[in-house]
Amino acid sequence: MKKELNLCNLYIVLWLISYFQSMIGAGNIESLMISVPGMIITLYCFILMIWQKNKPSTIVRWMFFFVFLVIYGLLAVAKGKGNTFLLMVLTSVGPLISFYYFTTKGLLTEKHLLFWFFVFILLTTVGFYNQEIRYSELVTSSNYYEGH
Repeated sequence: MKKELNLCNLYIVLWLISYFQSMIGAGNIESLMISVPGMIITLYCFILMIWQKNKPSTIVRWMFFFVFLVIYGLLAVAKGKGNTFLLMVLTSVGPLISFYYFTTKGLLTEKHLLFWFFVFILLTTVGFYNQEIRYSELVTSSNYYEGH
């Protein structure tokens, strides 16, 4: 894997950080600072995908589905029902479009996927044990039993 900072690597790092926000203790402002650039990259890749020719029909359907979900999320925000659904769409469904775009441009290869997969597994394992330690401390503390 080349040691270069391209848009794909930046996007994956932002996606991993936003996925593991609980491990770094990010608050609301930090969470938005991490999520918004990733969402902008997702929308940028989506716009570039619109102009890309010879897309498989599955990707075209996926893009329509993504547009439908974004419109539904924007309508929910306009009605004052919150932005949770829109954020969920942009952070969970959006990466599939971005990853496909990066793959078609040769920025996301098998070597990149294996590297980031091992990083993800490592972070997931550390996060699991970190959460287990917090839960065991909560159970053994007297504050837990006083509240129940």
